[in-house]
Amino acid sequence: MPVHIWAFLVAAWCSQLGVRSSPPVNPQDPHNCSQYATCEDCAAKFNRNGNCGWCAHGSDGGGVCQSMHAAEVSIPGCPSDFWNKACCAAYKDCDTCSTHVGSCQWCDGGSKVNGGKCIPFSGARSPTLGGCDDGFYQHACCRKFRTCNACKSGGFSCGWCTKASSINPGQCLPAVGGMQPACGGCSDGDWDRYQSCPDDVPCGKHCFNQQPGKEGCDIALVDNRTGRTVGKCTKCKIGYWGSTCDKPCDKNCLVGCDKDSGECFGCTDGRCGFSCQDTCTAGWNICKSCDQGCANCTECYKGTYDPSSRCGKTCGQCADFNCDDQSGKCSGKCLLGWSGSSCDQPCTTSCQSPKVCYNGECICGPGYTSGLLGTCTSQGSVSCETCTRLVETAKTLTEIAKKYKTIEEAQEALKTISCFFLPGPAAIGCAAIITTETLGVFIVSQVTDKLLTEGFCHSMGYCSADSELELSI
Repeated sequence: MPVHIWAFLVAAWCSQLGVRSSPPVNPQDPHNCSQYATCEDCAAKFNRNGNCGWCAHGSDGGGVCQSMHAAEVSIPGCPSDFWNKACCAAYKDCDTCSTHVGSCQWCDGGSKVNGGKCIPFSGARSPTLGGCDDGFYQHACCRKFRTCNACKSGGFSCGWCTKASSINPGQCLPAVGGMQPACGGCSDGDWDRYQSCPDDVPCGKHCFNQQPGKEGCDIALVDNRTGRTVGKCTKCKIGYWGSTCDKPCDKNCLVGCDKDSGECFGCTDGRCGFSCQDTCTAGWNICKSCDQGCANCTECYKGTYDPSSRCGKTCGQCADFNCDDQSGKCSGKCLLGWSGSSCDQPCTTSCQSPKVCYNGECICGPGYTSGLLGTCTSQGSVSCETCTRLVETAKTLTEIAKKYKTIEEAQEALKTISCFFLPGPAAIGCAAIITTETLGVFIVSQVTDKLLTEGFCHSMGYCSADSELELSI
């Protein structure tokens, strides 16, 4: 039977059995490398099994991934200088390019061919992908140094072309072979290979940097003959201002101040104004902090709240003056006899002595502890004398809650105040907060109303009617 008839019968038989033949292999791309669209993806495939290589179209990263023979030769064909070189096009500056010195090198911007690009090399570091002009293919990134002294930091890889040169004046250039200037060179006698640079005139010690050419210290003047540079301060360290950054910002500035005007960038608590010279308490405000224009309170002192009213409201019925300085909502307990989230609602619950109303509930009063079945047991540890002194103290505190001319005067008055606290589940006592103002001192007092009630010590069982009367005389 002829071979072609036999092949036809086999194909028909396979078709009858549902057996499919494999898709034909592309002889130009047997390893299906064309699916990798970038040099990086193609190189990763090469590193895995060595089947693919990159045929570049130029130095901009374009190209195609091709299958190759075991000898690493492109199957469809690719010019040797464009075949399977390193993926250097992704590195867009000299510094980044130079971190891959084992495969890439920088073609200086002065080159007419591939200038300002990262180019792979072959052989004796010969540039591929179209090459690079002679003397411009370098791994030393010297061009970034703007002054002679800065050029020194490049070590022996760089040299300074003085301002007097007719070629590359005032430029830091790579040194070819460690001796001659690259990238077009310098005029005769103007190549300072050993960088015997004159001392620069630095910026002041409070400038952001002292070396001319670095951030915050611009180059104000360059001597064309020697290359000596004079710095001009354009940015100060935090905390200083002025043309030479020699003036300190006001101590109340929050995060430094403007270099040209000295205006503070925010103020510390309680201060405001152009240079934070004013206080937020000016004009009868009781602000802990305010906006820089001194017009609006932003935070209140403890015991006061509501910045929109210049903190003119007090947390009078909140125990220990603990309330939110924005809303006035009490952060803890209320004084006895008061209830509500802001402790501004009198208790309406009627309690039988010795119980007292607290947040709408009846609890054992001061001097008593809770017992079985809701009973209250007297602690009996407070003398009639102690209770009477507490009442006197509370009355005195309510009388001195007024304006004083100085904080010293207010503090002296408060020395006579000594608060006693009765034991028990809800302490009764007195407290005060001194709030300073520009025109005086405001004393916020907090006294339990119960302490001021006539015959308090007798009603609580600490004194007999006679003994309380004797102590009050």
